[in-house]
Amino acid sequence: MGGVLDGIRVIEFAALGGGPMAGVILTEFGADVIKIENPVGGDRTRDPNRWLPGGVRTAFPEGHSVVFELSNRNKRGITADFSKKEGREIAHRLIEKSDAFFSNYSPSTLKRFETGL
Repeated sequence: MGGVLDGIRVIEFAALGGGPMAGVILTEFGADVIKIENPVGGDRTRDPNRWLPGGVRTAFPEGHSVVFELSNRNKRGITADFSKKEGREIAHRLIEKSDAFFSNYSPSTLKRFETGL
């Protein structure tokens, strides 16, 4: 069964909470969502030890995060190092060939990624 967003490509540059969940909703309507992550650590929810209080365990095997898995299901992913010109160029090419781009980072953070600072 097709979705209303079949054929639509969306680039997601988001982490934690609402950003990734918005991407999941877009995939459920048929969009092809490609998540861009930093190659060093990626989305902080990938590692439960980075955001869960000490001693909290998940049902997923060691090294997997239920929050990451749920908020990134049905997406494709790529890493791009925005501190390097090549990483920024990869992201720009993807965005240019896509129908939409969204992020939940602040404008000042996006500007730092844009300039590589």
